[in-house]
Amino acid sequence: MLTTHPTHHSLWALQMLTPDYLVDGFCDTDQYPIFTFSTTNYQTCLPIDALQLSSTTIRATTSLALPPGDVPNWNVTFYNGFIAVIPKDEASAHYFHSNLGHYPDVPVDVYAGPYVFHGTLPIEKEEFKKLEFLFSIVLKDVEIDCLWPNSFLHAYKVPYAMLRTLHIQGIVMRR
Repeated sequence: MLTTHPTHHSLWALQMLTPDYLVDGFCDTDQYPIFTFSTTNYQTCLPIDALQLSSTTIRATTSLALPPGDVPNWNVTFYNGFIAVIPKDEASAHYFHSNLGHYPDVPVDVYAGPYVFHGTLPIEKEEFKKLEFLFSIVLKDVEIDCLWPNSFLHAYKVPYAMLRTLHIQGIVMRR
């Protein structure tokens, strides 16, 4: 269920998925404009140089043991430090919805790191060859499965996920 965070208009509730962790927190999108997906041209995604989540909760998606204690914030200093960003409130979900509504949905399975993302890629089929020039892609109606044994992250459903293309190992178009 998506939640709202009314204290600041640019403070979005997000999840960041790394190869080993699922991090919940809040991002100041004025300071860290993570959603660079263009409203007018699918090919104008820009790289994300840094990202910081505050008030974080961290869960290992693998069998890693986390050190004890609170983690007040999670900082990524370069855009390849995470696999996906998942909106968890109305403002961030609305951003994706309003930017992707005019593209046709292509059912895909995206393999990235230890995860498989089952969802739809809003894109014209003839545009697939241009994906190599993008820093990120957005999937909607996503189900995420972690392929590591003993992972808790299976059949995890989210409305949208922005995946970093640097981590994508393959995209399979479903029929």
